[in-house]
Amino acid sequence: MWRRKITTKVKKIKKIKNLGTFGGFQWQNNCKEFEQYNFFYGWNYSGKTTLSRIFRCLETKTQHPDFPNAEFSLKTDNGNITQKDISKDYPIRVFNEDFIEHNFQWNNEDAKIEPVLILGEKAKDLENETKKLSKQKKEKGDELTRTKEKKESIEHDLERSLTGKASEIRNILGITNPRDFDKNKLEENINNIKDTYRSYILPNNEKENILKIYRSKKAEKVNFEAPQLKLSTFISDVRDILAQKVTAQQIIEKLKANPELSDWVREGIDLHKNKRVCQFCGNPLRLERLEELNKHFSEEFNKLMNQIKEKGKEISDHIEEIKNLNFPDRARLFENLQSDFVCKTRDGSLFVCETGNI
Repeated sequence: MWRRKITTKVKKIKKIKNLGTFGGFQWQNNCKEFEQYNFFYGWNYSGKTTLSRIFRCLETKTQHPDFPNAEFSLKTDNGNITQKDISKDYPIRVFNEDFIEHNFQWNNEDAKIEPVLILGEKAKDLENETKKLSKQKKEKGDELTRTKEKKESIEHDLERSLTGKASEIRNILGITNPRDFDKNKLEENINNIKDTYRSYILPNNEKENILKIYRSKKAEKVNFEAPQLKLSTFISDVRDILAQKVTAQQIIEKLKANPELSDWVREGIDLHKNKRVCQFCGNPLRLERLEELNKHFSEEFNKLMNQIKEKGKEISDHIEEIKNLNFPDRARLFENLQSDFVCKTRDGSLFVCETGNI
């Protein structure tokens, strides 16, 4: 696994102490921070080499033998570095007098020169590894290029296929304006049903029926308001009426035993109000008999009879409303619905509509 090296940029030397001519150096605020490239110049013994020794300490990870008590502080973009941090690894290389003395030792005839550039088996292995990785990089680059080209080819084929299918669908549905259904709308519809597309697959006969409906002439809107049937309401109301109990003040057994006679007498009482002569036989009416009959028909009874009459009229009116219904003509429906729409007559006037799909 390759690891990216973390670089550290030195911005300024904050302080130097006990290092040659720098007995107590402090960076002045009016001094600019270091740039990418920096050039130091000055008189001999002005401290140029001494400054390089600070960085040499970080490279060798040891204090300079001539300045064992030296102190320094460097400001970097990754924090501060002091003499206490020289044991850490820093990507620093310094070429100065100390480097030359250490590696070449001009004044020592018996000294062996340390190699500055190492060539050998390790370097050869690294070179081979570099070539191998370069080859792999090229192969991966070629593979990426082929993949991109394949992707572009597939996308081009997809665009062409969507355009063709959109045109085919317009021809099937009779759409003349391409803007009404183009490849973009087709792609949108596909994305909307891509997870459940199987549920949209129709048998051939059902598909043909739907196309037949779509291609048929536009049918006129059929307005039909179905009546609100009140059968359940009427049943409930009649049960409530029948559950009522009427207590007569004085029961006449003959009228109780004969409901038709009771109805006839009750109507007769209403016809003879404020009369003194019987309207049927012409004989005088006895007040005692009228009082006896009125006691048989109480106010509760009269109220009940009125309820029965009113409910009977309401039911009759509802029946007439149903009889007067006009169902739509079957020819006004879509062709696939006409066979399921049948209107039958009952007793010559009442229409019953039987439908399968409406």
